[in-house]
Amino acid sequence: MRHLRKKGYYFVIDAFIGSTIIFISLMILLSGGVRPTKVQYNYEMAEEYSTFILTTKIQDLTNPYVNRMIGREINDTSLSIMEQVDLFYYKNDLIHAGGMIQNLTEPLVPEKYGFSYSIIDGSTITNIYTRPDSPNIDEANIIISSRKITFLQIDSGTMFGPALTEIKMWI
Repeated sequence: MRHLRKKGYYFVIDAFIGSTIIFISLMILLSGGVRPTKVQYNYEMAEEYSTFILTTKIQDLTNPYVNRMIGREINDTSLSIMEQVDLFYYKNDLIHAGGMIQNLTEPLVPEKYGFSYSIIDGSTITNIYTRPDSPNIDEANIIISSRKITFLQIDSGTMFGPALTEIKMWI
């Protein structure tokens, strides 16, 4: 009879050790929290920047560079940033298009990221702006690209687009 009691202790100790391991494993998994991966974070940042460029109107900006252009290079402040860059591209004014993107990008995109903004019109890819101190894109670990279809009514008879605006971020 005494021999049978010892076997019972082993089962109880074994069950206790097993439940402790399960409890500790669950605590570690649940206390870690859910954090987005670097790729997901970079993708979300590129998409948010694209949405900002696509939806923000010139009249809603408080950027000194853009404010100086209003009345001279920029005549319609109801255009979004992307539409204004498209208009600059249509008029072959790449200097102002690049300057505008540069001044709006530098405060928003962290310095550790490479950044480029391009317009793809048919088979022609025109680089509007690439951050000068960017790490080399060929050596990047992660490259995130966000593309938006863009078009613009120039006047009652002329339309630009559809074209693609591509924003690339890399690290």
